[in-house]
Amino acid sequence: MKITFSLFPLFVAWSATTKSNAFQQSQTSFLHISTNMQQSSSRCSSSALHMGAFNRKNKQLELQKKMAQAKKLRQGDPSPTESEKEKEKKKRLSDEKMKVKNDRQRFEELLEKETASFMGDYDETGYKSLSQLEEETDALAAGIDRLFEGDPAPIKPFHSLISSTNSKPLGEYATNHNILPWLHPTKPNNSDYVLLITDPRAKSSELRELIQQAYATLPSSIKSKIMFISSDGVGDMKKFMKKNKMELEVWKGMYCDENKSFMREYTALGEKRWSMSMFILADGRVQKLVRDLDGVMACKVIVNAVKSLEL
Repeated sequence: MKITFSLFPLFVAWSATTKSNAFQQSQTSFLHISTNMQQSSSRCSSSALHMGAFNRKNKQLELQKKMAQAKKLRQGDPSPTESEKEKEKKKRLSDEKMKVKNDRQRFEELLEKETASFMGDYDETGYKSLSQLEEETDALAAGIDRLFEGDPAPIKPFHSLISSTNSKPLGEYATNHNILPWLHPTKPNNSDYVLLITDPRAKSSELRELIQQAYATLPSSIKSKIMFISSDGVGDMKKFMKKNKMELEVWKGMYCDENKSFMREYTALGEKRWSMSMFILADGRVQKLVRDLDGVMACKVIVNAVKSLEL
């Protein structure tokens, strides 16, 4: 009898076992891959969180820097850097260059005066007479230079001004107190200013109208800086202020230059005729200068001049 073995069942069993092992291996591989992916995802997530926190920190630092810069701009940086100081120095002409520039202007004006023809005596109409023009030319020849913007502000002429409050010359008070802020003995301030309005005409209606208008319309920050310098005597000035019921604030800003010595030193007698002039002094210099100041436009001119200051 012939015995025949069938290999089919064995093949089926082997195939099933192989598939089972392959499935288990694939499951193990899948679990391994899944675990690796989870670990990688976890690392990425952790890294992303770390980067996010780092970026937020950087943004916070940048924001803090911007806020600090904005605060400095609002308050004014009290300690500018050396480079800023150097830039500021470059903006201003040196004393020597400024003197050369203004000397050239003075020379040109002197030539014009010497070549001009005098047409007679115009004293009654307010124009300078022949003798007054000659006096001004003599003053120029004697070395009283005509002032221009940028020139050093003469200090000594302030000593002879007479205060309307006590009828006494300012003397050393002008330099020992806050009349000239850059010379204050304890707290000198180069960024503060004093504003001068001068008029060489006696009992000038234009000056008196400007005094009343200025104290009625100008802001206090400007009014506190003004010095009105008149050629009237103290008695005439007091009569005017009492008649118009001027407050003490106005009295403090009124000064008398009866012999016009201050106005001569500041070359503030006008151009072709006697008229008002405006000077803004700061940091020891003439910062702004307007001759033949128009009384109608004076307050507007004053405000614009103060706004244009670069101190």
